[in-house]
Amino acid sequence: MSVEVSSPHIASTTFEGWGVPDFTEPKRQTEHNRDIIKRIGEMPHGHYVRFLGKDALLSELDNPDALFVSKPEFSEGKEATKQGVYFGDIFHRTSSQPARSTFVAVKPYNAKLVEFGTTGEGAVVHDWAVNTYLNALRPGLAFQPIGVWRDGTIPQLVTKYVDGAASLDNVFKADGKKGIASQDRARFGLELGQYGTGVGHGVRITLGDNPPQNIATSYDNPLIFNDTTSFRRFGKSPHQTDVAMLDDVGDYVKGVFDKSSSSPDMRAHAVRLLKDTDYVRRLYGKYVEGARYGARIAGYDRSGPLITESVYLKTVANLVNHFERQGWS
Repeated sequence: MSVEVSSPHIASTTFEGWGVPDFTEPKRQTEHNRDIIKRIGEMPHGHYVRFLGKDALLSELDNPDALFVSKPEFSEGKEATKQGVYFGDIFHRTSSQPARSTFVAVKPYNAKLVEFGTTGEGAVVHDWAVNTYLNALRPGLAFQPIGVWRDGTIPQLVTKYVDGAASLDNVFKADGKKGIASQDRARFGLELGQYGTGVGHGVRITLGDNPPQNIATSYDNPLIFNDTTSFRRFGKSPHQTDVAMLDDVGDYVKGVFDKSSSSPDMRAHAVRLLKDTDYVRRLYGKYVEGARYGARIAGYDRSGPLITESVYLKTVANLVNHFERQGWS
């Protein structure tokens, strides 16, 4: 069933020559990024700007009218993010063509919910820049931004919908990946998660707050980076980079325990695997494999500063022991 939003008609506006934002630290935006942030902040309520190519936006003349139709059923089976991502069709009608629809995911950036020291508009620009950067390395490595829509005071990033895409936090839920045994789901989620973490580190990015939510998969694409607001380039300090990489590994293990809380069977399988030293060595191998791939697509000569196997094994073992003492097993 299709449900229209309360204000389905999206007026269009003309914002030409924005260009693609720079992937930089949100607290240290370039002048170019600050200009885009200002433009998003000045967008009138209900206006939608569609990206056209790398450095132009569809003008009002070419996009006189649009309509958004929400499809809430597509949110089923996906754990709601704190930003409240939702799905639907955007219909475009131009002066020379009939209405055409694009199925999209819409991510609102409520200023009260945005973290990491930036505004909602700043977070939109950051995610737009990160996704564009990742997709330039390999098409489909992140969701494709196609526009910005301002709903009231809230800026929203619009991305092209990817069929069957789900973040790995859903794999560890009781109702995730129905029909697949818990043990197989646990292996899949752990191994793809560590491979994806390695790819991020290989392209010199740390994932941040919730790696299981930041890594997704789909029917046709085994690895998609998702929810990139916390993604950061490696810093200048090797020590800070090492700490951030270890945090990614540790936060992924913590996320596995968190997300499997509704499924004791899933959690038991995950714990058993994470306590098996030989299996954790396999996970480390997936991590290194991902890092080498990431370095290659980013044009680096080597994987870069990576976590050593001994530190990786110790980190995982310490975390599993900690969570068991907390009664999380």
